[in-house]
Amino acid sequence: MTTTDTFRLLPDVQQLVANFLRSQTEMTALVSDRVWTIIPGDRTYPFLLVTQVADAPMTTRPWWGVVADLQLQAYAVTTKPAHTVVETARSLLAQRAMTQHAEGTVSWVTFANLSFVPDAGVLTTQGRPMPRWITTASITAHPNPT
Repeated sequence: MTTTDTFRLLPDVQQLVANFLRSQTEMTALVSDRVWTIIPGDRTYPFLLVTQVADAPMTTRPWWGVVADLQLQAYAVTTKPAHTVVETARSLLAQRAMTQHAEGTVSWVTFANLSFVPDAGVLTTQGRPMPRWITTASITAHPNPT
């Protein structure tokens, strides 16, 4: 590294996506501010959980961009609202996220899948696994210009 190289931190893509989704009226109409990166002990449904499962820098010279895989999990007491939450998140990311944000700039968004996977570790009041729809989003991002 020379003295003319710029020191950069890559964006916190998980926080960027969670903050972005919390700022969208279509999402808050469904879940209020319940776009979480950690599930709290006291839950209200529906909610969306955003978890970063992988992160790969695009290059090491220059240290500039990252492709982060995020798992989006939508929980609700019935299947349809959970699907609506996850599909709203996918649509918002695909249509509006590719722009500059406080945490960094999103340059590309893709999705790997959409699956219905009830969570057997969380039971409904009827004793059934909690409905959950899951998708994986790959977010390409880089630091904002200085």
